Amino acid sequence: MKENITQKVGQKESKSNEASLAVVFYNAARAEIVQRLALREQVLLASLVTYGAIATFAFRGQAIDFPLLSLIALFTFPFVVAHARHTWIILSIAKYIRVELDPYLPRTAVTAAPRYMRHWDESEVMLDCILHAKCGV
Repeated sequence: MKENITQKVGQKESKSNEASLAVVFYNAARAEIVQRLALREQVLLASLVTYGAIATFAFRGQAIDFPLLSLIALFTFPFVVAHARHTWIILSIAKYIRVELDPYLPRTAVTAAPRYMRHWDESEVMLDCILHAKCGV
């Protein structure tokens, strides 16, 4: 009887430790997603600045410099690859959260109905987007 109680207490502590670790992993993954979103926006901004600079130099004279404008096509590929890579990693992290972390996350701490006002990146909308891939309008 005493061993049975000790075993149940040990199981509770183990589940509590797993849940605490899952919340830490969830917070780290969420921070990585937010950072990758910022990096993706920086890639978009860099591409717009590059295209603007090329267009400015191409249209500065009387005649349009078409060889210079053709550089836009050349610079598009690396920007698209960088943008797609960040998007792929964001989706992979979201799948990791949904598939591997979700079973361990405590329902009262992260995914339960809120009893308080949450920050946007902890909102139900963001959780649905990350945990269930229900993103979009």
